[in-house]
Formats: sequence, C-alpha cells, structure tokens
Amino acid sequence: MENNNINNSSNNNSSNKKNKNTLMWVLLGLVIVLAFFMPKIYGFFNKMTLPKVEKTETKTEEENKTIDDELLESLHYPVMRNSIYNKDTYYSKDKFKVSDMSNSDILYTAFLDIYEGNMTSSGFTGSCTNVSKQFSTDYLELRVKNILGRNIKYNLENFNVPIDSSSNYKGSWTYDSSNSRYVYQGLCNNVTPNTSYHNIEQFIKAEYDKDDIIVYYYVGFAKVEGSNYIIYSDAQMTKEINSGTINNVDELQDIFKSLSNSDKKIYKYTFKDTLCTYNDYCLYQGEYIDKL
Repeated sequence: MENNNINNSSNNNSSNKKNKNTLMWVLLGLVIVLAFFMPKIYGFFNKMTLPKVEKTETKTEEENKTIDDELLESLHYPVMRNSIYNKDTYYSKDKFKVSDMSNSDILYTAFLDIYEGNMTSSGFTGSCTNVSKQFSTDYLELRVKNILGRNIKYNLENFNVPIDSSSNYKGSWTYDSSNSRYVYQGLCNNVTPNTSYHNIEQFIKAEYDKDDIIVYYYVGFAKVEGSNYIIYSDAQMTKEINSGTINNVDELQDIFKSLSNSDKKIYKYTFKDTLCTYNDYCLYQGEYIDKL
C-alpha cells in the first residue's frame, strides 16, 4: 500500500513537471510570435490613427545649386554696342554668337580685358597723343581665346577704342607685325555728337542648366538728344515705351526698372565652360525668348 502511494506521488510530480515545461515553451513561443508581428501590428494601427500626409518631392543637390556672385561677375560679355554714338547693336539680331562680331569689335572686346600693367613704353609718342604705350600681341590673342573662345576666327589688324570707352587709352592702336606688338596712336577726334544710343539691361536671374550658366535680362534701348530721351522696347527703335527729360544718362537705368516688365523684351545668355581656356565660361549665344 505504501509503495503504491510513493509511485503515484512520483507520477504526479513527473506530470506536473512536464506541464510546466510545456507551458514555458508555449509562453516562449508566444513571446517570439509577438516580437515578430508587433511592428506590423503597430504600423497597422498607426496608419489608422494618424492623418495622411502628402508626399513631397525633395530637390536634388544639382537642382538646388546656386551661382555665387563672384562667378557671375567673372562672366565676360562681348561689347554689344561698340559706341553709344553708334546706332548699331548686336541686340538687333534675334540670335547672336561671337562669330557674328566684326573683327574690330573682337579685338576691342579683348583689349578691354588686358591688364594695364602689361603695357610698356613704346619709345615714342603716337600721332595724336603725348602718351607712349605698347603691348605684345600675345596678350591680345590670349584674351580673345579666354573671353570669346579658343575657336573664334579673327585677324590682327588696327583697331579703334571709341571716345566713350571705359579704357584710359581711347583712339587708335596700330598693329606692328614686324615686332608683334600694338602701338598707341591716341585719340585724334575728341568731338562727341549730340545724339547717343544706349542698351539698357536689367538683371532678372541666373541659373544652371546642367553644366551651362544661363543669365536672363530685360533689355531696352534709348535714344538721347541733349536732355531728352526716348526708351524703346526694340533694338530698331520703333516701339516707344517711355520718354521724358533727364539730367544724366545714368538715370535711364532707374527709369527703365520702373517701367512695366510686360513692355520689355527678355534676353537669354548661355555660357559654356567648354569654349574657353582655363575652364572659364565663354558666351555660347544670346537670344530673345518669349517668357521665363
């Protein structure tokens, strides 16, 4: 009788132990299952409770890239009007490339970028000046290639710096082919006409188009006789948009800015870094566009 009780007690303990082990494995399985499915369950209920947020596209670094002021100031624009006393302007063309420039204007544009320290005494004074100046043709040719492009076609010849130029050496420069230099002759005619013609440019914006730089301007054109002015929307000066009197031609810029932009034409300059030496940007073309 006593042995039977001992056997029964032993069987009960063994059964209880098995039950406990089974319960532990079941609980462990539940924990593992919950751990696996909890993120999905949380995500499901989270979607149901949170308001829907519209997806917004973020711009890439390339799209956000801006052109700094230093780079903008380094861009070289060709002389679009040789002189304010000359009615002709390259803005009269719907599209313009440096290959459209006259040989004289190519040389003059390059000359304006020659460092004055590269000019030396020629040993004599020119026919219309008491100033003795010369410079090597190498400087002019380097500036042509780095401002207007290394593939541009031109000839070395005499050229003229107009009386209204920003240069300190207005007048004529003669080409001395035997010594590969230019010699300053001076300004022989310093009489200024009463009528002047002006390109007016109002900066709009600049942006990248892949590797190119695009610069937009509003452009207008003015004719000034004495103190009277007329501003036109076209280079041919047929469509008047404003007129009046001024004390100084510098006032034209502010007057033009105050006019409605709908009366102005938009001009687009495209600069490429594959045209010039030293990876500088050179003008590829200029053109009128209908809208931004």
